Amino acid sequence: MAKYESAFVIGNEQSSSPACIYLQCASTKERQFTHSPIQLAVASPSLQTSTNSKFHSQSLILPMATLHYNIIDVFSSTAYKGNPLAVVDNTTNTLTNPQMQLIARQFNLSETTFICPPTTPTANLRLRSFLPNGEEVFGAGHNSLGAWWWAVHSGTCSAPQDAGTDARIYNQQLGEAVLPVEISKTLAGGISISMHHGQAQFLDVHADKASVADAL
Repeated sequence: MAKYESAFVIGNEQSSSPACIYLQCASTKERQFTHSPIQLAVASPSLQTSTNSKFHSQSLILPMATLHYNIIDVFSSTAYKGNPLAVVDNTTNTLTNPQMQLIARQFNLSETTFICPPTTPTANLRLRSFLPNGEEVFGAGHNSLGAWWWAVHSGTCSAPQDAGTDARIYNQQLGEAVLPVEISKTLAGGISISMHHGQAQFLDVHADKASVADAL
């Protein structure tokens, strides 16, 4: 997997319902891919904001807190390939739900995963993944693989030392489910991550096959 690392700045909201996030640069991708800081601020509805064609800015929000994020290219070891995932370190549990939703919207990737402390003693980490529309999803796919790859490389979780003999078992909290994750070292020196999914749910069978064929 390839990784791009940077940081953004979140302003502490003065309202429990922040209005929006303002990106203080012209291009998200330009800044995150050149490793330059992105400054994001959550503005409460009572704050005055100004806008021009290049960026949005706010009058004043203090104090400011810095959060680090990474763009992980899952399923690829080549930069800018694979399935990109934004991973945000929220292990201090400082972000509110609206803030996480707005940050995910700002990244505008298929999913943004926030690394959070677990709310159950049987889990090591809680992963919260959001779509750009603000919906939280609980599947274990590239959003989990990229997050655990980041957890190992950042030192949040200890990395295995010996290939084939030193697998580490962790537990991830996804919604109400707690699922095991196995992290091992490959003979080539890379990190291998495997995980269990929740049980499959079989829903009703669509009776009108013709309408399904038309939809496809």
